[in-house]
Amino acid sequence: MENKNRANIDGLNGLRPSTVSFVVGIAINCGKRSKYVIRWALENLIPDGGPEQVCFKLIHVFPEITTVPTPMGTGMPISQVRNDVAAAFRKEVEWQTSERILPYKMLCIRKKVQAEIVQIESDDIVNAIAKEIAKCNIKKLVIGASSTGGLFSRGQSLSSRISECCPSFCTVYAVSKGKLSAVRPSDPEAVSSTRDDTSHTGRFSNYSISSSEPVSIRFGCASQSLTDEEIQLAEERSLMILEKRDDGISMSSGSGLNASTDFSSGSQVNIDLELERLRMELKQVQGMYAKAQTEAIGASLKLNDLYQQRFEETIRLEEMNLKEEEAKEIAEQEKARYEDAKREAEYAKECAEKETALGIAAETKAICEVKSKDKLALAAPVHHYQEFTWEEITTATSSFSNDLSVGMGSYGTVYKCTLRHTAAAVKILHSMAANRSKQFQQEV
Repeated sequence: MENKNRANIDGLNGLRPSTVSFVVGIAINCGKRSKYVIRWALENLIPDGGPEQVCFKLIHVFPEITTVPTPMGTGMPISQVRNDVAAAFRKEVEWQTSERILPYKMLCIRKKVQAEIVQIESDDIVNAIAKEIAKCNIKKLVIGASSTGGLFSRGQSLSSRISECCPSFCTVYAVSKGKLSAVRPSDPEAVSSTRDDTSHTGRFSNYSISSSEPVSIRFGCASQSLTDEEIQLAEERSLMILEKRDDGISMSSGSGLNASTDFSSGSQVNIDLELERLRMELKQVQGMYAKAQTEAIGASLKLNDLYQQRFEETIRLEEMNLKEEEAKEIAEQEKARYEDAKREAEYAKECAEKETALGIAAETKAICEVKSKDKLALAAPVHHYQEFTWEEITTATSSFSNDLSVGMGSYGTVYKCTLRHTAAAVKILHSMAANRSKQFQQEV
């Protein structure tokens, strides 16, 4: 089985017949050699008219898909899964392959060369490439040369087999490490014969040869052109085989009718028994087929359930990741608020400590000032009186009027008066009591 998919990437694959004059095929395997092969083709196969006149076909052959992976890590035969599942897996493989080939295509696009990716699903790399060359009538093919020998070495290297089975009208270039290693030139007669393919396709329309393939090419061996005599012999041989087959069928049917009259009753019984046995075997096979089909359907349903569970688990995981991210953001915000509150608390604490220290300092200063005042008060003489002139006293007492007299003491007469807006008592001492001033001060 061979399945080919032409990958259209970024809308750059379409050929423009008005500008493209010829096509160059490049066989790549997405390895290191492919880069050297493409670079050599870009440097040596661009025509003088410019890169717009050539198109590079990047041909990649990948193994035939036989199994589809399951979520359990095992593989299920592709024949046992549903068609849509198989198609989806095949598209995924082709998409991954296109992604791997895309860098090589970009090398061509940078040089303004049209490039087309051709993916071929086949286990026979040599035959697949040869068929693609024949179908697209590619005149030049560039491949990576084997490190063990050239194109014409006796070893069975992949490059040698591709060169041998490639159509003779195509020139094969083998490139090794960015340099041309060998060339298999094309056959001029084969090149001219490819122009007359339409005249030969009608002669082979009754056989298994496809009308889209050139009749002068044979795959699986060295490329050679078929002569008219060989074509005639092939037609006569095929007609003889068909006539013998028809004669055998008619002879067997006629002999069966003649021999049917000679069957005995015992032979008829044996035939009935044989038919019954065949019916039983057929029923058994049908039962096994139905069972296998049921198991396949069950496995497909189970696979769909597993895919659904995996999809749901993926969604739940994404939701959990989103919640985790939200929780982290909230935690970071809370941490930031906590840091701000902590800084404010530390600032308030520092301010309170400063105020407390200032209060203690002010209190200490006040205590010191009080103590200083007390010391000064104790050290300096205390004056609890005011001095008045004799005129002020005389005026206040109305020249010591008897009306203002409040009494007589042992040392003199006492008068009431108002001195400097203050009610006061004035005592006039006798002359004999002058020596008793100390006792007077104590009395005051």
